[in-house]
Amino acid sequence: MAVNIHKLNIGFVIGTVGLAAGAPTTAVADVDTIVRLSGGAMQSDFTRMQAEDKMGEQAAETEDDFGLYGSIEVLRGIKPGWEWSASVSALAFSQNHFNDGDSDNFNQDFDASFVNFDIGRKWETSRTSLRLGVGVEAISSSEDKGVSEYPDQDNDSYGIGQQSLNYIGAGLRLSAEGKASLSEESPFSIYGAASLAATRGKFNANVDSEIITNPDGNLKGLGESQNFSFSDSENGYMDHSTLDFGLEYSPASNTAFRVGLRRDVFKSELSDTKETNTAYVGVSIGF
Repeated sequence: MAVNIHKLNIGFVIGTVGLAAGAPTTAVADVDTIVRLSGGAMQSDFTRMQAEDKMGEQAAETEDDFGLYGSIEVLRGIKPGWEWSASVSALAFSQNHFNDGDSDNFNQDFDASFVNFDIGRKWETSRTSLRLGVGVEAISSSEDKGVSEYPDQDNDSYGIGQQSLNYIGAGLRLSAEGKASLSEESPFSIYGAASLAATRGKFNANVDSEIITNPDGNLKGLGESQNFSFSDSENGYMDHSTLDFGLEYSPASNTAFRVGLRRDVFKSELSDTKETNTAYVGVSIGF
């Protein structure tokens, strides 16, 4: 049974960051391989926003969403000033829920993974570096929502619904990353990066619902038990933007450690916007 998936129009703002202490003037003659590993903890409030939309202001007390983030990236020099980059990242939130303390309940979770590949141009001065990249991103995401409502408990009337929405797509990705050392000989640097991927792909939705009412039809005018389910697929877009910054410590020329903050925004025409915040640590090793 085909249905139209409800579309939500929610805007978002993409930040940009510049860290150059002076204009980059020299292409980097670096043909080494660098491996970056990072992981951290995430926070968001998408369950609270959805719960308030469905159940009103009483859902404002919904707890924050929490999850984990991990990423591995490989950079390899092609020729002086040019390099390619490939990365795999994943994030997963644990299921969060709101309960009004009586009988109404809402729960939601969200997961996403993405693979990036780009070609980048890199410049460097004695204290700064700048890299601009153009490439592609493939992304997969899934979210599950559940609602149960008991508008007439005395007469055993209730409704239960479960919805899942999965997306897979790919598209163009643009990125920029800059770094500046705190002083000429300092092993510490500040860094920042931003990216935007505009992907297009397919959404698959599945819904299962059960509605039970007493003979008087106290729930939506129905006087019997009804169970129904349906699935639908539809083409659409998902934009994925990132912004991160932090502090880097390089005790040796081929080793660096990072502590940073990261923000991901997933915006789609067929689902509510997800904004996630991540505190992470990372290590880079050169070969």
